[in-house]
Amino acid sequence: MTKLKIKKIIFIISLILIGCKSYQPFNNMNEKRNSLRILKKELKLSTKEFKLIKGKDSVLFEISNSIKNKVKSTLIKRRVDSFLLGNYSKQELLLCLKLDRISNGWSFEFDRSGKALNYPNFNNTKEVDAFLKKLERSLSIMNSVKVDSTRN
Repeated sequence: MTKLKIKKIIFIISLILIGCKSYQPFNNMNEKRNSLRILKKELKLSTKEFKLIKGKDSVLFEISNSIKNKVKSTLIKRRVDSFLLGNYSKQELLLCLKLDRISNGWSFEFDRSGKALNYPNFNNTKEVDAFLKKLERSLSIMNSVKVDSTRN
């Protein structure tokens, strides 16, 4: 083989190694160790629960971010318990933790009751317009602001 072919092969292999880096939520192992310490200290998980979470970097990352952002530890513990019991999938847990972190005190739960939700049914645009006007009136009554028109 010629030197040019060897250089091309080395270049292609190095591109593959550099370009195919998998997603890692933690920048380094030190950051991961700190997150594990925070998790042990705040949630007080059993050894079995801790080992299950320790192996899932994305879950560990979201939990540690939630703890750092001062989400209530009882709420985080409830989400983690639901995940460990199989009530939440991994994606649902990650979504719940993110939403809990960005929320302003409101909380939510997944509706798994299987009951149909009653959404309004519209057959034409007139019905939609009437519904929107009714909704606007009800919201404007609740949030009415009195403005003194004589003041400039």
